[in-house]
Order: sequence, then C-alpha cells, then structure tokens
Amino acid sequence: MKLDRKTFLKYFGSAGFITATGGLSTLLAACGEVTATSTTPAIGTSATSPVTLDNFNIPLNLPGNQGVLGVLDAANLPFEITTQQTTLEILKGKKTTLTVYQVNQNGQAYTNPIIRLKKGDTFTANLTNKLSEDTTIHWHGLTLDWHMDGHPSMPVKSGASYNYSYTVQNRGSTHWYHPHPHKLTAKQAYMGLASFYIIDDDDNLKLNQILDLKFGETDLPLVIQDKTLDTNGQLVYQPDLNSQFMGFIGETTLVNLTPNPYLEVSTRIYRLRLLNGSNARTYRLAFVKSKSGEKLPYSIIGVDNGLLDKPYPASEVFLSPGERVEVLLNLRNLAVGDVIALKSLSFDPMHNEMSGMSGMSGMGGSGNPQTPKPEDGAELYILKLLVKNQVQYERVIPQTLSTILPFDKQNSVTNRFSLSQGMGGMGQAGGSAMQWLINGKTFSMNEYLLTVKKDSPEIWEFHNETQSMPHPMHLHGFSFQVLERQNSPTQIKTLATYGQGRLATDLGWKDTVLVWPGETVKLGINFSHNFEGEQTYLGHCHVLEHEDGGMMFNYKVV
Repeated sequence: MKLDRKTFLKYFGSAGFITATGGLSTLLAACGEVTATSTTPAIGTSATSPVTLDNFNIPLNLPGNQGVLGVLDAANLPFEITTQQTTLEILKGKKTTLTVYQVNQNGQAYTNPIIRLKKGDTFTANLTNKLSEDTTIHWHGLTLDWHMDGHPSMPVKSGASYNYSYTVQNRGSTHWYHPHPHKLTAKQAYMGLASFYIIDDDDNLKLNQILDLKFGETDLPLVIQDKTLDTNGQLVYQPDLNSQFMGFIGETTLVNLTPNPYLEVSTRIYRLRLLNGSNARTYRLAFVKSKSGEKLPYSIIGVDNGLLDKPYPASEVFLSPGERVEVLLNLRNLAVGDVIALKSLSFDPMHNEMSGMSGMSGMGGSGNPQTPKPEDGAELYILKLLVKNQVQYERVIPQTLSTILPFDKQNSVTNRFSLSQGMGGMGQAGGSAMQWLINGKTFSMNEYLLTVKKDSPEIWEFHNETQSMPHPMHLHGFSFQVLERQNSPTQIKTLATYGQGRLATDLGWKDTVLVWPGETVKLGINFSHNFEGEQTYLGHCHVLEHEDGGMMFNYKVV
C-alpha cells in the first residue's frame, strides 16, 4: 500500500519509531516517496554560501548612533520598546520581513538597539507588544527579580504593555536580550527579536583605555546567527520533525544581520564580543589566514558574565547557542592586503543516535532555501577581515583584567540533573513524539523541579546521559562557575588544559555551559540576592527548539 505524506506522519510521526526502523529514507522508499536529498545542490554552489570566502563582500553592519543595532545609552532614561514587524534589506535588492524591537527616542529610531549601561544604573523600559501573539523580554544573564526576567508565566499579550524597571547589579559584561514566551521563543528569536545588552564597569573602561579601544570601531559586538532565506529574501522558519527535535539549522550565516560580511581593519588590537545568537548551531571559532590556512593566536579575555582574571591564549574556541566570549585579536604583525577569516572549523557535533532522521529534512518544509545548508559541525566562514591600514600601535595587553574569587564550596549541597530523551507528548502530526527531558521530566508551568534556600551555595551537576547531541544549559537569575568537567569527548579534552577538565572559557562567571554527550559538568552557584519574597527562575537548554519542546524547569529560591 502506498501511503501519502500526511498518513505517514499520522502513523509514523514518532522520531523513536523512525530511528528504530533505520531512518526515514527507508520508510519513504517503502511508501513510494522520494526524499529531498537527491535534488539538493552541492554545498558552496550559491553566491551566499558561507563555505566560500570569495562570497564575503558585503560591509559588516556596525553599531551607530541610531538605526539597526544603534547604540542606546539607557542609563536612567525611561523609554518605550515595541515589538513589531519591519522590513530590512538583508539580501541585496530584497526586503526581508523581520520581527524587531523598535525604540524611538529624541528624534532617533533604533531597530534592535544595543542597550548600554554601567553597573549601578537604573534601567526603565516599557514594552508594548504589537505582535499578534504573546511575547516577553528575557534579559539574558542579568541578576534580576524574577518579575523582571521575562518568565513565560507572565506573558505580554498582543496589544498589552509591561514595564521593566531595575537597578543593574551585574559586573561589566556582554549580555543580550530576546523573547521568552511559552513555546514561541524559537520562532520569535529566529525572526529577529534579539540584540546586545552591554554593561560597563571600572575594569572594562580601564581595559579599553589602556588598549585605546572605542566601542563600535575597535571594540565590536558581533552576533552570529544562521538563517534560511528563500529566493525572495524572506526568512523561513518551518521546522520539520528533525528540526523540532535536533534544533533548527539555517543555510546562511549572518553577523549583525549581515550575510557574507567583511570588515576593513588596521594593524592594531581589536576587542571582539562574540555572541552565538543561533537557535541551535554551535561554532568552533578560529581566525585563519586566507592564503595559508594558518590559525592566528588570540587572547580570551571574557565570557558570559564579564572579564576573566587575565588573558588566556587560544587559537580556537567552542561557542554554543546563548554563550558569549570576548577576545583580543592582535593584527600588528600583518601587512596591508592580508586577509583573515573568522571561521568555524569542522568538528563532530555528536548527533549520533538520531542520524537515522537525516532524511527528514525534506519533511515539514525548510522552504525554498537560497543557499544549500552546511550541517552543524561543518566548516564555514563567518567574517572576512581585510587589512586596509598600517598604523603605529604600541599598546600592551595588561596581564591583570579583573578579580575572580573562586567559588566557596563550604556548606554547599549538591543537586544532580540528568539530560535524557524519551517518548511523551504529542507530535504536530499526531501520535507520540520524542522529547528531551531533565530528570525524566518535561516542563510544566506550575511545577518546580527543586527549591533552594536564599544565600546558600550549591553545586549543580549536569550529566548528559544521551549520545544524541550536546546541550547548552542556561540558568536564569544567577551566574555560576564551572568547577569540573568529567568524561569529556576528545575534541574538548584537547582544549581542557586548566585543571579539572576545564576550558579557558570555563574560568570566569557564566550563565550558559555546553554539556557534551556522556559528559558531566559541575557548577558552583551562590543563590544570594536582594529581592523580596520567593523567586521563581528557569533552567533550560538554549537550543531554542529544545526549550520550546519542554527541556526546561522551574526552580524556586525561598
């Protein structure tokens, strides 16, 4: 009997069933269907493909005093934010419809503004939701009363408003903000709702003064995202069964909403604030010379929640969704005309057990992509740097950046979290579907996975039981220190040279950490805060499709 696609999904929509039977391609063949992979063009054939450096010829969108990613000095200045749709030219000559944060202030218009403040400033913004669905704003990584954190239990309905007002308590750091409505986070963030939230403090201002760094010119925030664009330049977000389970991967890589970007640079030191704003793709970042392929060394100086104690040498770093890393790139030894590429090197994404689902990419609609898709872990370019100017520059990187006090384990208790997968819930096509689970459970709005005591230190252990894929685990409300990694894969062990299996990016204060298959990561968290009453926060995987699918939990601080 020949089954049509609708009938197939109704009866065989379970990812577990598909895997057990040897993959979708086998099933479709039996049903008389043809998979889409037979007509997929070779990677690199499109003019916007990120695997060909010659394609990188569009000037990088840099922060200005207004417009897209305009810098908004928000210190002690109440302002209005609206979530709305707008059109921007992403592909040349084509208008792309995006969902954005819009601010109009003092006669200037800001689209997805870069919000900039200092520690101790008061932040006040009124959000008006002009979308047709719920939204919230989550100030990713900030220490906030939970009513200010964008929890999905407090949605901002269509046409409604919500006032965010708080004192900035975090140290100088590179944060970001994005929506967090229930089961709509992935779509809304993908369609454009995301930007930077930069906090300054004395340590950051001192570093920029020593190295003569100017924000927006030589101190650059760079948000890396992958999107699917159709032939009309429109964003496509139609996750099929595979993308719902493994996370949505796009064909075109954008930096600051610029496809195939390049930046003209001088022979000096640059500070780059790198944010992985993708829904699901992890990057293995390196700077390479275009002619020789030689990796340039750089210094890791900061992570999610601010500067490290000192610079740490590196030539590559993994960056998962939600994570940030700050680097100093020294270009003094280069010559005018040299070309450097920020590149994601190939790596094993460890998508193991679900490999039988690879044929599912043709089901549920990836749209009509403009560019063939490099899979997660594939080698691709992100940004081209053209050495344009030879300048005199004698500044020296300081060897002390900030003070990082080690986590005090005394009197701490340990909580353990297992990351797994199992059957449960309903797939979009009917029938049961695979789900990602935390301690065997999926998210319920009014349930709490655990309760912790205010001002108490705790050690949280995240163990990735599955061999299916890594999970970037994000904690709301509090920062943490990575204390130890155990049973890491080889590609991580080779970079783990700082004791207890830790990477250079594990050495500061963080809010997101990538837990690889089979790995256990131990975190030290101090649940001290100065907010009144009980506080409810989230912990979740920052692969946004996983979060929307229920790989998330509430925890209460009392």
